[in-house]
Amino acid sequence: MKTLANDSDCNELQERYAALHGDEQPLFGTMTASTAVCHVRESYRWACEGNIGTAPYKLPLPPALAKQLALYEPKPWHPGLKTIRELEPSQPGTLPVDFAADKAGLLAEMERFRASVGAPDHAFFGAMTRADWLRWGYLHADHHLRQFGR
Repeated sequence: MKTLANDSDCNELQERYAALHGDEQPLFGTMTASTAVCHVRESYRWACEGNIGTAPYKLPLPPALAKQLALYEPKPWHPGLKTIRELEPSQPGTLPVDFAADKAGLLAEMERFRASVGAPDHAFFGAMTRADWLRWGYLHADHHLRQFGR
């Protein structure tokens, strides 16, 4: 099971992001490569700092079951998943500036996330352990890379 707890899994994501170009068109969804990079960067920042005041989202499943299915079932996340409002591509902090700099910022935030992610609750999944967050961190980045065929 891939997770940011493993150096090899982290290196794999970093190589896939290194190959991503700012002008690539998505295979699914509405994000551009630039907005996806900024979105993932800000998601890591949010998880580290826990500073987005989002209320828990109501899902059709209990949060613990949704977390189990999303994080530990052996299948990739499907296209069309919704994100929390504060991390949508139109929000402050998520707007692209310079693709190379934004990508470097993403990789720096990924490392900070790996080193310091704590235990804030997730808006969809509720209580999260460090292992849950590191699994989520891999899957979220992978989801947006697959959006561009990477």
